[in-house]
Amino acid sequence: MPQKLSFVLRRRPELSREEFQQIWREEHAPFVQARADLIGCKRYVQARTELDQEARPGRPEPFDGVAELWFDGSLRQGTAEEQAQAGRELLEDEARFIDLEASPLWMSEERPVLEVGEGRRRLTYPLRRRPEMTREQFQQYWWGTHGPLIREFAPPRLRRYVQVHTNANAETHPGRAERNAPPPFDGMALLWYDDSLDGYPEDDVERIRTLIHEDEVKFIHHPESPVWMSVEHVIIDRQG
Repeated sequence: MPQKLSFVLRRRPELSREEFQQIWREEHAPFVQARADLIGCKRYVQARTELDQEARPGRPEPFDGVAELWFDGSLRQGTAEEQAQAGRELLEDEARFIDLEASPLWMSEERPVLEVGEGRRRLTYPLRRRPEMTREQFQQYWWGTHGPLIREFAPPRLRRYVQVHTNANAETHPGRAERNAPPPFDGMALLWYDDSLDGYPEDDVERIRTLIHEDEVKFIHHPESPVWMSVEHVIIDRQG
């Protein structure tokens, strides 16, 4: 089964978000494509943060994008040295535009909660658990209690909701040490919206928002959990 790497990106301080995304899109994406066979990359998605996104009240600054890569060892080609060289080259190219020491990465498992269609805009929501909880407790509550709540009260314009559960051994991923990356998040909620569809009647919106917020604070530590809107761009897709 392919493994998913979530790489939440913070740009280097001398770059604007627009400059960062241009390098990521026009220069780094082809760099990854050229080495996909050597690293066993089955799928590669860039979720680019919308340029006008700012921190929401009580939340950290949004990241500048998320690189999502699915790996399948059976697809890897080349010698061990060629594979290692490809990894070194990718890391060197990342350092040109990514603040690696401020960009968490971790291996994860996707768990779909709601899938009723496709949505153009994606809400990206990396999650840190409340300090009194273990990661296992956090993920159990998120999946068993909060997931069904979202499914029950989802507005029509919410087309998909996927929980990305961080692996138990995420801290030991070798890519973290190579980049001196910060601690991984405990999970990431991904929600796709179709803005052309109507949501709930206006008088119901605040009630639903309050209900979801009251449940979130039972397991999510909001001051360390940023949230923002982004648009996905598929760079590699070898699903067939």
